[in-house]
Amino acid sequence: MAANDEDEDDDEDTETGWTAEDEEEFRTELDKNGDGVLDKDEIYHWLVPNDYDHIVDESNHLFAEADDDKVSTSF
Repeated sequence: MAANDEDEDDDEDTETGWTAEDEEEFRTELDKNGDGVLDKDEIYHWLVPNDYDHIVDESNHLFAEADDDKVSTSF
C-alpha cells in the first residue's frame, strides 16, 4: 500500500472497511431497532425508501427518452 493510500484511509476501520460516517449512518438511519443487524424489513426500506416514487421517476425517464426536443417533463 502506498503512503498516500494510508493517508486517505486514516478514518477507516481496517478490520471492517467502514468509516466513522458509515457506522453513524448504519446506527441512525438503517438499523431502526438498534440490534446491530439489518433485518428483512430494514433492508427493504434501505433498498426501497418511502420518500422515493419509482413510478414518477420511471415515467419522467420514459418521457425524457421519448421526447424529441428534450423539453423537461418533470411532474
